[in-house]
Amino acid sequence: GVYIVYLLNKETKELYLTLNQAAAGSTLIELENNAKRIQEQLGISHFERIKTGSDAYDAGCICSKLYTASELNDSGKFAEDLAEFGEIYEK
Repeated sequence: GVYIVYLLNKETKELYLTLNQAAAGSTLIELENNAKRIQEQLGISHFERIKTGSDAYDAGCICSKLYTASELNDSGKFAEDLAEFGEIYEK
């Protein structure tokens, strides 16, 4: 399945809002290929690979928004971005 997920890189303290795939039972190549196919279906033409520390979550990421520590205090931005990802998810 495809889900909206927040992922934290513990080392860099970066937080990602992602549209991601369930990673269990899939190879990294399968996850990457599925992500590319879904990106094409959704018209996502620019994508930077995430770096969460989990190869499977990174490979399965369809789209993402990165938050640095200085951006974590803006709850309004979180709500806006989550609503945007909800719209993408509904497609």
